[in-house]
Amino acid sequence: MKETLLDSDHVPTMEELKAFFRKNDFSTARYYNDEELSDEQAEEIYEVGQVFKKQWDEFASQKGLKSGAANYGDDNPLMQMRENMAQLIGEGVYKLVDEHPEKVDEILSGFQDELCDPEKADKLFNKSIDTLMDVADFEALAAVIQGTPAEEDFSSIPNNHRAQDFDRKWNHTRAKVSVQSLEDIPEDVPDQGYSVEEQAIYNIKSNAFWNSLTDEDKHLLSYSMDGMTQQEIADKLGYKTHSAVTKRLAKIRAEFYKV
Repeated sequence: MKETLLDSDHVPTMEELKAFFRKNDFSTARYYNDEELSDEQAEEIYEVGQVFKKQWDEFASQKGLKSGAANYGDDNPLMQMRENMAQLIGEGVYKLVDEHPEKVDEILSGFQDELCDPEKADKLFNKSIDTLMDVADFEALAAVIQGTPAEEDFSSIPNNHRAQDFDRKWNHTRAKVSVQSLEDIPEDVPDQGYSVEEQAIYNIKSNAFWNSLTDEDKHLLSYSMDGMTQQEIADKLGYKTHSAVTKRLAKIRAEFYKV
């Protein structure tokens, strides 16, 4: 019988988990190593992935994802699946077009009616992604993962209500003593959560940071938190490329950490 993580005699570390899923999860497969790709090739693969993620995000909200992808951290399993799938699809499409153009022509010839009709083409694309998510059992995974959240599941973007909600629930449920009223609390029970002062300071800093942003940066962050892709944000704000959005978000994040 194939050994699984359940057979381990200890709680798997993060590195052991990552190594296991890289070995056993097809969504972590790669057609290329990063060093094999030129900047131009990587950009083309990225663009395909962005188109894929836009539709993926729309279905994810229908299948249990509670808010936009920007609210979740890179280590969140659902975000890992999203990124890995986008990379795999992007590289697969590029490899097919670059190395087997005759196969592309053969495949496309079977979908002439759909390709000539934008509405049918969209339906075909959406059906493909919907089927892929069903095969990956995304809805069940979303229910389990979001039902047992961890701190690293959430991103550190300002005013991340999902992360704040997790903090409130986590610190509330960590209480060691069950009581009926404040008078019943033993005097020697340590405070398990944030103090009022800490929470107040955090809120003040968050609000001060938000107010320090330009209107453009506020729009950029809001769009990102709503789940828009970086290319969509770039188009919305009039940037030439999505890389400008990436750099701007990184700068905003760095400034927030200084607060």
